[in-house]
Amino acid sequence: MMSNQKNLYSPFDGEIIKLESVKDPIFSAKTMGDGYAVEPTGETIYAPVSGTVRMVQGHAAGFSTAEDLQVLLHIGIDTVSLDKSVFEFNIKEDDTVKAGQAIGCVNWKAVEDAGLEKTAIVVITNTAEKLESIQISDSGSVKGGSPIGNAVAKGVKVASAAPKPLKKKKKFALGGFFQELGKTFMLPVALMAFMGLLLGLGSSFSSQSTIDAFPFLGNEVLQVVFRFFSAIGGFAFSNLPVMFAMAIPLGLAKKEKGVAAFSGFVGYMVMNLSINFFLTERGQIADPEMMQKAGQGMALGVQTIEMGVLGGIITGIIVYNLHKKFYNIQLSDSFAFFGGARFVPIITALVMSVVGILIPIIWPLFALLIREVGNLIQGAGIFGPFLFFSGERLLLPFGLHHILVATIRFTQAGGSALIDGHEVYGALNIFYAELSNRLPISGSATAFLSQGKMPTFMFGLPAAALAMYRTAKPENRAKIKGLLISGVIATFVTGITEPIEFLFLFISPFLWIFHVIMTGLGAMVVSLLGVKIGNTDGGVLDFLIFGVMQGSYTQWFLIPLVGALWFAAYYFMFKKVILWKNLKTPGREEILELEYSDQEMAHTGGASGYNAEAILAALGGKENIVTLDNCITRLRLILNDGEIVEDDKLKSLGALGVVHLDDTSVQVIIGTKVTTVRNALDNLI
Repeated sequence: MMSNQKNLYSPFDGEIIKLESVKDPIFSAKTMGDGYAVEPTGETIYAPVSGTVRMVQGHAAGFSTAEDLQVLLHIGIDTVSLDKSVFEFNIKEDDTVKAGQAIGCVNWKAVEDAGLEKTAIVVITNTAEKLESIQISDSGSVKGGSPIGNAVAKGVKVASAAPKPLKKKKKFALGGFFQELGKTFMLPVALMAFMGLLLGLGSSFSSQSTIDAFPFLGNEVLQVVFRFFSAIGGFAFSNLPVMFAMAIPLGLAKKEKGVAAFSGFVGYMVMNLSINFFLTERGQIADPEMMQKAGQGMALGVQTIEMGVLGGIITGIIVYNLHKKFYNIQLSDSFAFFGGARFVPIITALVMSVVGILIPIIWPLFALLIREVGNLIQGAGIFGPFLFFSGERLLLPFGLHHILVATIRFTQAGGSALIDGHEVYGALNIFYAELSNRLPISGSATAFLSQGKMPTFMFGLPAAALAMYRTAKPENRAKIKGLLISGVIATFVTGITEPIEFLFLFISPFLWIFHVIMTGLGAMVVSLLGVKIGNTDGGVLDFLIFGVMQGSYTQWFLIPLVGALWFAAYYFMFKKVILWKNLKTPGREEILELEYSDQEMAHTGGASGYNAEAILAALGGKENIVTLDNCITRLRLILNDGEIVEDDKLKSLGALGVVHLDDTSVQVIIGTKVTTVRNALDNLI
């Protein structure tokens, strides 16, 4: 049955002609395959089909569609003799294109001067093997990049499949974008966490209480080094908004990532300059001593409205969308120099200048909303940390926890404080500002930071791992010991919890809810006890650097006491539930005879210890991969069809879990070796 949806597009502005009318017997006799032709009147080249670029060679380009139709675009007749500069393509081999997308331009004057025909021909070179039918519009004028016909591949049920792409597109917009956005936060957050360690080391070793306890640290050379650590450790805190503005388009863009990041910086600067212009023209620029009350601050030397990290996030999202739309734009010959990737920072500057004018008008509404979120959490009193940390754990399986975390760490929702004459927003920002200015640490800020994780991360989850080990079949304990020990090290030292959590998340919702509640309770209890340990990870490094080394005022010694109770509670609950429900935690499942091929058995995945080829096959093969990325512990994929993913096989290959956010958005939890696995998959794809 013929689909009503056309998938063949005109490669040029011009007139459609029948393939039989082409003045080249190879094409007119359909020796190369069936297709169509256009007599061009415009110079811009458009992709005739959606698919992957397989070849770009001067006067011709080849494409492979999802249905494995091999499509050749041949520009002109006998134009192979012309210099390649006559044909300027902005695509390269292995690029993905959409039908109707501008992909280059032609210098027709050079073709005419050579006395050659300009006819553009599109043929399906594997017609005999793959083409079921082809239907082209009647002859007549046509606009380049517009649909003119339909090709149906053999064995493709087009009638029933037609509505499906619309459904998937909608779901991708809901699920895929937010998991991708959350992933981009990890780049600046990772830098901030490392810089926080430097700041913590510098401030702790240069404090008078530490010097009194260890007099040798009072050496002037050592103190210069420690003060240097403190000075550079504050870098990330001071420039976090612009880092988000650059990291978001960098992480979301699929091509020209450097241009995307550069445009993020341009957009952030222009937006703030535009805000400054608006405030200056209206006489609303506050004096330095009144900036805080007026809701103003400094951003890279420009006085502007104090938006904190949200200003960077807004910029990053807008710039990403501009980049996606314009990075391959083709302009007329007169402005060709400004086309393609160069156009992105240009349009960014123009758009963000308008956004900067609008911000002073609409920002008060955003600020009110943020304050209300903060008031909700802060108004919850002792239950505030419980709500935050429980919510973070609940969102973790969907990869959306970064959104909540960033809101509390970096915006007014996480509190505000006046430090060194500047209004500081967000729990983590407040903590770092107090640390760098050698001020008393606020328990109201650290209540949402590392200390809240420590009872669960350092004690509870290791106890859960011990319970899983003790309840495993005796003959299997040696086999799972490495898995559990590596997971415990990850959570205890660095605060990366997924290697343990995903061992029971999908097996027992009851244990997951128990874990969610206990994480929130742990945060609430240590806050009530007056513990004041900041930073981000919740592992033993944070405990030592921001707790023990800062002095007894942090109440660090209470963490092991609370932790002992959490260890006992986790061990008892996990052991009882595993035995009661006969849960198939590691070492308790029946030994599975995996259907590996000889090739899979022979290849163990190289340095990662994972079989990348088998993982790719379980994901549906490289043809099923639309985008592949990763965060700290998981592969984040957008697929053509998520339903064909073999979850059980992925788990048997070492994955800790598989999360289907929707029909196309899938996450595979690997653990701390995820980057190595992702790189191996990239090489295969």
